[in-house]
Amino acid sequence: MDLTARNQSSASIHSQTAAGGHSLKRPSVTFVMAARNAAKTIKRSMDSVICQDYDGDVRLIVVDDASTDDTYGIVAGYPDVLLLSNESRLGRSRSRNRALQQVTTELVAIQDADDYSLPHRLSETVGLLGRNASRIAGGQVEWMDPSGQVFQGACWPQAPADTKGLLLRGHMPIAHPTMIAPLKLMLAVGGYDPAYPVGEDLDLLLRIMHRFPELEFVNAQSTISGYRRRQLDSYGYLLRAAYWRARVIHANSDRTLDKTSVPWFSEATLGYVRQRAKRVKNVLGTVGHS
Repeated sequence: MDLTARNQSSASIHSQTAAGGHSLKRPSVTFVMAARNAAKTIKRSMDSVICQDYDGDVRLIVVDDASTDDTYGIVAGYPDVLLLSNESRLGRSRSRNRALQQVTTELVAIQDADDYSLPHRLSETVGLLGRNASRIAGGQVEWMDPSGQVFQGACWPQAPADTKGLLLRGHMPIAHPTMIAPLKLMLAVGGYDPAYPVGEDLDLLLRIMHRFPELEFVNAQSTISGYRRRQLDSYGYLLRAAYWRARVIHANSDRTLDKTSVPWFSEATLGYVRQRAKRVKNVLGTVGHS
């Protein structure tokens, strides 16, 4: 039997039942993960989904984006994970959209193949969503560099007024790898736009906000996910991120209040300087306390 077809025959990777064997009435959640050459990190990422302490059904869909390492083989070893495989590289947005088309649960959680969820992630965030699909939720992250060292990153505001204010200024109101949202909101705007190799998450939320203006964005106070990234980004990376953010804001100019005249490359330069100044401050602080 084809591995992908075999995995499609399974539904829930995690569920809990109440006394007497009756299912607990919590919304079912599907984690969506796009993976490209993630053999070194994807096992930990999937295990963190399976080990959620959430008292409801949890499902996981992984889209292998034509990996050239053993990503496919690792995921195929999890019989309850729905594994989809791209014959050629489609990119993160198309891969996630392919997964979204297979979701049958009310809620969708985003998980990157090199990140991980803490056991209480769903327990903390599902309750924040409110009734009638009126919110998108996230939470705080612990930042980890490629060597495994945890470092201090950004803190995300909790109040809906603060988070929406960020989005209106053209910034992410939540950390994308912590996001959980009603499926119908994502499908209503067509999912992710593959025109943006970077900033596709910001574009998605701007379009959702435009379609559903009463929607709120909230963050849990606690840390719920581990986010893998470098402590010091290269200038080229920051330039690319700033360029695509500017493209997203321009395309959604009627939906944001960001009318800044600062060129996008200046934003990258400021980010480069700030990161290194913060790094020096942290090192000096460590030395001062040693």
